[in-house]
Amino acid sequence: MDSAWIRHLTTSVMHRPRRDLALSDGRPTLAQMTAGGGFTGLDRWLRSHRWVPDALLAVVLAALLVPTSLPLVFDSSASASTKVVLAAAIIVAQTTVAFRRSRPAFAYLVCAVAMAVVVLTPPLGGLQAAGFTEPLPAILLPSSGVFLVLLYSVAAEGIGRIPNLALLVAGSAGLPLR
Repeated sequence: MDSAWIRHLTTSVMHRPRRDLALSDGRPTLAQMTAGGGFTGLDRWLRSHRWVPDALLAVVLAALLVPTSLPLVFDSSASASTKVVLAAAIIVAQTTVAFRRSRPAFAYLVCAVAMAVVVLTPPLGGLQAAGFTEPLPAILLPSSGVFLVLLYSVAAEGIGRIPNLALLVAGSAGLPLR
């Protein structure tokens, strides 16, 4: 009987969860998730903290696309107000990536409006120094690629008819280009 009591004490102490490592709301930390489960635990942690990979993706895409798009906008011969509006639309579109899974429909809607501004902007002229002999349509700026990220996100994460509506909006966005 003494050995059963000792075994009970040792197993209960060994399997007791460490509350000092848990988050205040009871969810395990990243270290706890990856220690026992490997990549499965990491996947679980990333799914429960969706904003972390989305924010990192937003930062990486902005670091790659904004420095290549904004110089083309500001080096063009467009008016100052057109440059400001176009730059604001680019930055807003980049920011929506951070909300692509937490609020997919809202992020897509905001990005679609920003891309509508980009599509309706007159072609950017005066970019001969950058190697463009003809005016560059603003939709061909590298930062316009985030629209495809948001379109995928709303199609994958959307509920009900929202993905179908998003595809309809994306398909009709090319009409002004014709």
